Amino acid sequence: MNNRDRHARFLRKGRRSLANQIYHVSTRCYKECRIFESSENAGILLQEIDRSDQIERTNTIIFIAMPDHMHWLFTLRTSIPLEKLVRQIKGRSSKRINAATGSSGRLWQPGFYDRAIRRTEDVAQTALYILGNPVRAGLVSSAWDYPFLRSVYKDTGRG
Repeated sequence: MNNRDRHARFLRKGRRSLANQIYHVSTRCYKECRIFESSENAGILLQEIDRSDQIERTNTIIFIAMPDHMHWLFTLRTSIPLEKLVRQIKGRSSKRINAATGSSGRLWQPGFYDRAIRRTEDVAQTALYILGNPVRAGLVSSAWDYPFLRSVYKDTGRG
C-alpha cells in the first residue's frame, strides 16, 4: 500500500454519514491541476452540485469551485454515505469534463476532507471561510464577483 492509499484510508477512518447533518467537504484536483480555471469545467461541476440538490440528496448552503479545488457546505438530506455522494460527484464531473475536453484520466485526488458542522455559529464561520477563498487567492476583490460560487446567502443579501 503506497502512502497516498494509506492517507486516503486514514481520512475515511471514523467517517459517519447522518441524514440532516451539515457537512463541509473539500477536495483537490489531481496533482493540483487548475482544472476549474476553465468556465466550462467549473460550470460542469456546478451542474453536478445542482443536480445533487435537485434529486434531494443535498441542500447546498455554499459551494465554490476554485481553480484547483472545491469547497462544499451542505445538508445531507438522505442516508447516502458521504463517501458515495462525493465519489459520485467527482466521478460524474470527471466523466463529463473529460468528454467535453476530449481528454481522459484522473481529475481529482483520491479521498476528500470532511467536517460535520454541529453548531449554528460554525455554519456561518465556515461559510465565511469558503467565501474568502477567491479573495485570499487574489482572484476577485469581492467573493460575490466570483463566477463559480453558489450560495443561499447570495440571493438574500446576507453575507
